[in-house]
Amino acid sequence: MNGLFNSVTSNDQITAQDFLDVYNYTNKIFADSYLTADPLQASTLKSNYRYGWGNNKTSYPENIITAYDWNQIITRCNLIISHTGLSNNLIDRVPRKMQISYQKLTDIQNVLNSAIANVPTNIQSNLPRYNYISPSLRNVSYVRNVVRSDSWYSLVNTTLQYEHSHYNDIRYFFNSGSAYEYILSSANECGPGMFAIADILEDIGTLIFDITNFRDSKGTGVSANKNYFDLNKDTWTLLWTSNAGFASSYSGYSGYSGYSGYCSGSGYSSSRIKVFGRLSALYESVLIRFDYYSTVATVVEGVLEIDLYIANKTDTKRYGIQDHQTIPNINITDNL
Repeated sequence: MNGLFNSVTSNDQITAQDFLDVYNYTNKIFADSYLTADPLQASTLKSNYRYGWGNNKTSYPENIITAYDWNQIITRCNLIISHTGLSNNLIDRVPRKMQISYQKLTDIQNVLNSAIANVPTNIQSNLPRYNYISPSLRNVSYVRNVVRSDSWYSLVNTTLQYEHSHYNDIRYFFNSGSAYEYILSSANECGPGMFAIADILEDIGTLIFDITNFRDSKGTGVSANKNYFDLNKDTWTLLWTSNAGFASSYSGYSGYSGYSGYCSGSGYSSSRIKVFGRLSALYESVLIRFDYYSTVATVVEGVLEIDLYIANKTDTKRYGIQDHQTIPNINITDNL
């Protein structure tokens, strides 16, 4: 056995079953073998549903298997190599009217075996290669921000709606290695309430929601270790920060707004930030909610900002076959 596939050591040993085996696995990764995926079954069927980038499937030959049919698989395997950053060499196409060689079939099998293996643990543990984007093709783009400059007391929140066209589009986005990313910041902090929040924001890094979980790149936020498979129409906690602790600071600022002065304050705080997630009523959107809690018995003054980013793969194409994932629109349903 060659991993998932039968080892073939001569050209005359290649069978229709060998073609069918690589045909099925290529489409399982590059296209989708679970078009009727049920979001209510995702948490139990995640080992299946995490396959599929949603690209065009190669058609199955009606009569005999030709060089054209093999080349449809080879082109997709070469796109898989590029997408996931595999070290496998690109596979040469089968010449027209020629039979595929057993060496080339072995090259196809090796690509598929490599694609279903995990990436090295120094990159990320327990992440299949087909859920990973090569760094050379990974693109992080700023989309928009959410800002609050009004004062508040104990709680403010915002809800972000990521509009995908249907549940499978959510699958394709995350399965391909794409992610939602966030950078949280504050400015013009005044008083112990805002100082406590600012202390939290200084400790966390980029927040990332991908096929693994919702996490803090610095590891200071506590992840509930949930990913899109775990979401339904109920609201689930995805991440929370630790308590801010003792909030004490002294600052001065002035600006175009006309306000200038100095702020100081101190006191114990158990203020924190929590992030929640759920799916929309029709399961075609992901809703992410950020809650800012202040337990300091004073008005919270200053500016809060959440910068929203999308991490995805640059589109690639070979011989007219494209590896593409659709980027969701982001709507703010509740402002901070």
